[in-house]
Amino acid sequence: MVFILGQHAEILLVIITPLKIIQDTINFTVLIINRAKLDQEVEYFRKYTLIVLSEKRSALAISRYEEKKKNFYAESRDRLAEISKKILDYNLYCPVSTLGRSNFDVETEMHHIVEEIESLTDELGVSQG
Repeated sequence: MVFILGQHAEILLVIITPLKIIQDTINFTVLIINRAKLDQEVEYFRKYTLIVLSEKRSALAISRYEEKKKNFYAESRDRLAEISKKILDYNLYCPVSTLGRSNFDVETEMHHIVEEIESLTDELGVSQG
């Protein structure tokens, strides 16, 4: 099906462009919210680590903690990969390159998260599992 818009093409462009900018703004806001949620989860797990490791602990408690830590790292890596992909997608469709968001390396970000949690276990004198 072919539409010949002629003089109405400019009107259509004027309508579509603001809608695209609004959609891009919404996508960017979702990225910020997703990153904030991840940061909140990291802070929650950091506090959980402090609580678990500051108390007298049994081998079972440490084993359970190590399993939760492993799952937390896997979920964090998945969340970071998802955010990274959304940033790349957003940047591809961003109407103005200066409105794009900086890309980040998932492994570097994961390294920072792991380093933060592992520094707590080192401070509290817990052997690695």
